[in-house]
Amino acid sequence: MKPFTKILVPIDFSEGAQLAIDRALDLAERYGASVTLYHAYQLPAPYMDGYVFAVDILDAIRSSAETQLEKARARAESRAQDAGDTTAAPMIWSKLEAATSVNGIVEEAKTGAYDLVVMGTHGRTGLSHLFIGSVAERVVRTAPCPVLTVR
Repeated sequence: MKPFTKILVPIDFSEGAQLAIDRALDLAERYGASVTLYHAYQLPAPYMDGYVFAVDILDAIRSSAETQLEKARARAESRAQDAGDTTAAPMIWSKLEAATSVNGIVEEAKTGAYDLVVMGTHGRTGLSHLFIGSVAERVVRTAPCPVLTVR
């Protein structure tokens, strides 16, 4: 197995995403890889009859996502430096994009030439899995590289 050099971590700011970040950092430290925290946020669907959202609402959605992503990155950087030798701490990047979650993750994995995707899963089963679906499951099926799910 070739070593990982670039790890993509899609996050939705849940507890499962934090577990995925921790696992990705462990792997990054072991292999000397970089980690990119990625968040895809979806814009509200337009209403019928040509209703358009005000620019300030769209800006607020993006701003909120940026704030949460930077907090996640700061926590990850702190954890990586607390783990030991700061010269060996992995590089941590963040990327925010307006996209549907599955399409955004898979496209970023392709265009960014990532070696591994590490992502959390909510572990839904039964009817909730049937109706809500699983982002992780769809990414596993369509990603161009291995996907490690963490629960």
